[in-house]
Amino acid sequence: DGQDVVTAEKPTVMSRKVKLRSPMGALTLEPTATFGRSMELVAGDRSIASIAPVHAFTRRATIALADRQADVPTIYFAFWLVAMTWRRQDSPS
Repeated sequence: DGQDVVTAEKPTVMSRKVKLRSPMGALTLEPTATFGRSMELVAGDRSIASIAPVHAFTRRATIALADRQADVPTIYFAFWLVAMTWRRQDSPS
């Protein structure tokens, strides 16, 4: 129907944080550690979900929901953003 469900904005080019607007409100997708690949989706100081690789040498990942009422399209979109970030990090540029 042409309506935005979730939108994302990266505040700065060098930052790994992404600001999202969704039916759940304002969210932030941020790394859980400075050099790690795991990311967490948060609303304020409340965790919504975490997305992490199964281990360092795989393309498999897990999504752990902290909020069982989380909006499914928002979680899918967050996972897609993380997967794209991982892909860019792995590609020779």
